[in-house]
Amino acid sequence: MRRGLRIVEARRGFANLVFSIIDKTKQWLFQDTTQKLICSCWQK
Repeated sequence: MRRGLRIVEARRGFANLVFSIIDKTKQWLFQDTTQKLICSCWQK
């Protein structure tokens, strides 16, 4: 029983890790795209 709980905890921790990585990547990509758009607008 305890072992099953530990697996669930590990899965939850892994899911949280993946979600945080995805979130950070999204933020980084968004900032990168925004910066590129601003730069291209300024160059015109």
